Amino acid sequence: MKRNLKKLGQMILGTSIAALLIITLIPEKAHAELKKDDYLFRSTCAIVIDKHKNNITKHQPKATATGACAGDLRGYYFKDDTDSFYTIDRGYFDIKYSGEPFIIGTDTKVVVYLTDSSKKLKKNQIMHVAKDKKINVRKTASAKGKIVTSVKQDKTVKVVYEKGGWVKVIANKKYGWVPRKYLVNTVTINTVEKKIYKATTNYVKTDSLLKGEKEVWIKGKDGKTATIYKTRYVNGKRVYKKAYFKVTEQQK
Repeated sequence: MKRNLKKLGQMILGTSIAALLIITLIPEKAHAELKKDDYLFRSTCAIVIDKHKNNITKHQPKATATGACAGDLRGYYFKDDTDSFYTIDRGYFDIKYSGEPFIIGTDTKVVVYLTDSSKKLKKNQIMHVAKDKKINVRKTASAKGKIVTSVKQDKTVKVVYEKGGWVKVIANKKYGWVPRKYLVNTVTINTVEKKIYKATTNYVKTDSLLKGEKEVWIKGKDGKTATIYKTRYVNGKRVYKKAYFKVTEQQK
């Protein structure tokens, strides 16, 4: 009897732990996208989540970030019988597309890129840089190799061939090497276009004028607008662009 009770207890404990793990892995369906008040930021970071190397169901390590949140931001890929998603461990955002930007804290913009390093790159394939701010292109396939040029985040390089964890590329008309993990084929860029407008002057006719006056006028205020565009690129080609909100500020 005692033996049966012990087995029953072990079964209940095992079931509880499994249920707890499942609950932990289910993300909140928060849309990780810049909101209307988030287009201003002071610092940035980026993270590349690799479907092939950051699969949490296969007990693979989480992806790490570069930039301002390099020390504490992690991301992973998860797939079960019913769902497949990429997420990060800051609130469990469900990442919808590669290059998706959003704000953490109060003023840090994070860009999450998605990739699958199991898919070999082809010669002359155009790829985007997925490292915060820029990536250094080196003379040899080594982190200690001499820097020959650099490429800004989201900009493109042309693939020559892949070797190990490095890729020989053409960047700024120069040949060099970059780590494979920082190259992705799809990015979604948020751009801000600002315009300053001057207030208009309205002249109003009136019969109640003092002697010598002809008209009175009412003047508005100067201001500026900021239109945020979402633009998606695949292998260097623009496939989508849409203005998804506008902010208007009037000067005091």
